[in-house]
Amino acid sequence: MKIYRIAQLMSQDENMALKAIYVHLKGCFEEIRSQYAALNDSNIEPYDFFRGFNPNSFQKISTWVYVTKVSPDLQKIFPQLNDDFKIELKKREPGLARSGTSVTGIEMPFTEVINGTYRVPLQHEVQHIKHGDEDGTGVDPEEGIISSINYLLDANEIVAYAKQFAYQYYKQFPNDAVLDFNKLVQTFGSDMKLANYVKFLNNAQDIVNRRPELGAYPDIISRMVAGGNQFKSSVVEFFGYYK
Repeated sequence: MKIYRIAQLMSQDENMALKAIYVHLKGCFEEIRSQYAALNDSNIEPYDFFRGFNPNSFQKISTWVYVTKVSPDLQKIFPQLNDDFKIELKKREPGLARSGTSVTGIEMPFTEVINGTYRVPLQHEVQHIKHGDEDGTGVDPEEGIISSINYLLDANEIVAYAKQFAYQYYKQFPNDAVLDFNKLVQTFGSDMKLANYVKFLNNAQDIVNRRPELGAYPDIISRMVAGGNQFKSSVVEFFGYYK
């Protein structure tokens, strides 16, 4: 696995466009949260709230589906974005909605929105817009641990997770001039995605020793080490984007 510089993976214009998309969608979600909080009624059922919810800054299609407009300036950078960008809230997991090579919207569980826990998954999913016309590796439970490892070693996932953790570090330590990778691990190491990248970087051989079925993949150790290095170098560089 070749180690890429961030400039090879994402231009500054692309980074700023993704930030603009994140800020725009965050505004939509915050409008939902503010109206929900204004009711001051914790006993209201989500369906009853969303059935009566009428947004001001975007359009309601149905109880769980909304549409917002994408700026033409953003479409110049990411032509795969639909004009009408859907926000779908009755989903179990965050993700991008796609149709062919187009990115048609964002999927976010309504619980993440009304509880205010949507920011990290939104940050992560927005990064995938750059490669929205490419199928990710995904995880197939029937394939076992190799599927989970391949998912984390997918180049698009490394970029998305690196930028996600760089953002989390920036929010936690906004006065740091550079990202301290050891401090990142100490602060957010309970997150299994980060923990796995650290294991790839430092303990790839131990992973194979504990899971002998990985012996069927001769290059798995070198791939894990390279993926861990790519993640580490990327998260450090991405932190600079927030300064």
